[in-house]
Amino acid sequence: PGTRVIQTVVVAGGGGGGGDPPNGAGTGGGGAGGLICKEISVEGNTPYSAVIGAGGAGAPASQANGTNGVNTSFACEVAIGGGGGATYSATGNPGGSGGGGGGNGSNAGGSGTSCQGNTGGTGYGAPQRRGGGGGGAGAVGTTAGLCQAGNGGVGLNKDISGSGISYAGGGGGGSYYAPNVPGNVLPAGLASPCGTGGRGSVSGVAPVSAQAGTTNRGGGGGGGGSTNAPATVAPAAAGGSGIVVVKELN
Repeated sequence: PGTRVIQTVVVAGGGGGGGDPPNGAGTGGGGAGGLICKEISVEGNTPYSAVIGAGGAGAPASQANGTNGVNTSFACEVAIGGGGGATYSATGNPGGSGGGGGGNGSNAGGSGTSCQGNTGGTGYGAPQRRGGGGGGAGAVGTTAGLCQAGNGGVGLNKDISGSGISYAGGGGGGSYYAPNVPGNVLPAGLASPCGTGGRGSVSGVAPVSAQAGTTNRGGGGGGGGSTNAPATVAPAAAGGSGIVVVKELN
């Protein structure tokens, strides 16, 4: 009985990476799920429910954005699901953190939610056509460049459970391969350096699928990619599910 003060970490599901048809362009990485870390007051004899958001699906091999992650809620706090990464010619979805932009032009990343996440990175146009990285809880997704697709935005490390755990990193953008473009076989976007987003896909003669965001960490899924000769696809990946962690302080 009586009022209690608790520390909470509430993380939504991460967004899925953008889809890419054969001979398309690199797509955006999924944005991380929104992250809330704060002290709140609760009544000791009152039950509180936690609803954990699932990660969004990576888009299939078609011209479609990834699916946004699902919100996570606890008591009065609601973390917003991460935005889906963009297909090759679109902007990233808004969310807790925004999805990365597509690589068929300088397509912008989606916006993040204030105090929960950050904006996704912008894509890089022809001839390299690389996708932008999804935003993370700690930083924006990296804008794609001449030599590499965008990296996922950094996540945040929280030690509420007694040991430091990283949450809510953005997914890396996907790449595109065209044999007639010198030096076009280059890395996809990397997973966030301190977080849980998935690596973007690697295109080429033997394409490598993107990696999914980590389960129960709210990471964004890696973006998809493609090759024009032969016409192949490196599939996008799903975002990771969210989590609620609670610690009583008094």
